[in-house]
Amino acid sequence: MSGIYIHIPFCKRKCHYCNFHLSASMKYKDDVVAAILKEISLTPDFLKGKQLSTIYFGGGTPSILSSEDFALIFNQLEAHYSLDCLKEVTVECNPDDVTPDFIRGLEGTPVNRYSLGVQSFYDGDLRALNRTHTKKQVFQAIELIRHSNAKSWTLDLIYGLPEMTMERWMSNLQMTHAVDAPHISAYALTVEPRTALYHFIQKRQLRLPDDGQVTAHFDALMRWAGERGYEHYEISNYALRGHRAVHNSSYWEGQAYLGLGPGAHSFDGAFIRRWNVRNNPIYVRKIARGEVPYTSEMLTPDDLYNEYVMTRLRLSSGVSRMDLSGMGERYLHRFEEAISPHVESTLIQLSEGHWRLTDAGKHFADRIASDAFII
Repeated sequence: MSGIYIHIPFCKRKCHYCNFHLSASMKYKDDVVAAILKEISLTPDFLKGKQLSTIYFGGGTPSILSSEDFALIFNQLEAHYSLDCLKEVTVECNPDDVTPDFIRGLEGTPVNRYSLGVQSFYDGDLRALNRTHTKKQVFQAIELIRHSNAKSWTLDLIYGLPEMTMERWMSNLQMTHAVDAPHISAYALTVEPRTALYHFIQKRQLRLPDDGQVTAHFDALMRWAGERGYEHYEISNYALRGHRAVHNSSYWEGQAYLGLGPGAHSFDGAFIRRWNVRNNPIYVRKIARGEVPYTSEMLTPDDLYNEYVMTRLRLSSGVSRMDLSGMGERYLHRFEEAISPHVESTLIQLSEGHWRLTDAGKHFADRIASDAFII
C-alpha cells in the first residue's frame, strides 16, 4: 500500500493562522501545475513495486484548480501508475470554491472524497481567521458534496479560537451533527510565529481562551463525538464506521508515500525521507531542467523508533509491544521505562499488549511521546 500527495501551493488569500508553504498570487499557478506533471514522469521509481492505494490533493487550496488541471494530472498519473486499486482520492476544498460546476468537473475522475475547510460555522470567527467563505457558503458546499458521487467527506474545525466560548464551540458541534458529517478533523488553534494571528495576539488586538478553556473544548468534543458514534481513532480525527481517512492513516502507520509539488514530503516506507524545495519559481525552474529539487535524509533506527512512538501514541491502536520488540529489545525497554510514570498516573493504559492514551492522556500526547524519545 502506498500513496501520492500533491501539494497545490496557492490560496486566494492567506489565513491569519497559516504558516504553510503557499502563495496568494496565482502568477505561477499554471507553471506549477505543468511542473507537477513533469515531476510525475521523473519520479515513478520512488514507489516502484508498491500498490498505489490513495491520492491526496492538499495545499494551499487544491479547489482553485480547474477541471482541466485535474484531468491533466490524472491522465499523467495514469500514464505512470496503475489506478485500478485506488481506495481513496481526496481533494481539500474551501467552501466558496465548491460550486455545481466544480463538482461536475470532478465527476468521472477518481476523486471520491472531499475535505472541507470549514473551521467554524460563525461568520465572526471566519472573518477573524481571514477565511474567504461564509457560513452560508459552508452549508451550500455541504449540500453539493452530499449529493455528489463521493463516497465520503470530512470537515475541519478549530477550537480555542479568539473569544470562543463553550456555548459557541458546542453550537459548532451541533451544526456538524445537523449536516451528518461522516468524518471530522478538529484541532486546537496554534499560534505560529511570523503569522498575522501571532502579531494580533502580541498587540492584544485579539484574545485567546486560556488553557483551561481549550482543555474543556477538547473534553467536550471527545464526549460529544463518543455519544454520537464517532470513533476517536487519532487525536484530532473522528470517524463514523467505514469513514476513516485512509490516506492520512498511511502517514501515521508508516506507509510509503510520494509527495509532488513545491514543499511536498515523501517517505519510502523504510528509512528515506525527503522534501521538495519550498519555493515555487525555483521548483518550476529545476523541474524544467529535469531535476527534482529535494533534500533527503536517511533515518536511523533511533529516528524510526521516535517517529513510531510519536505517531502511534496518537492512534487509538496505540503502541504495540510486539512492534517494539521487532525493533529490538533496547527500544522496548526504553519505552517501558519512560512510560511507566504515565501508566501509574493513568495517562496511559496497557491492555492486550498495547499502550494507549486515556482521554486524560490525550491532552499530553506530545509531552508523553517526547519523554520516551531517544535523543
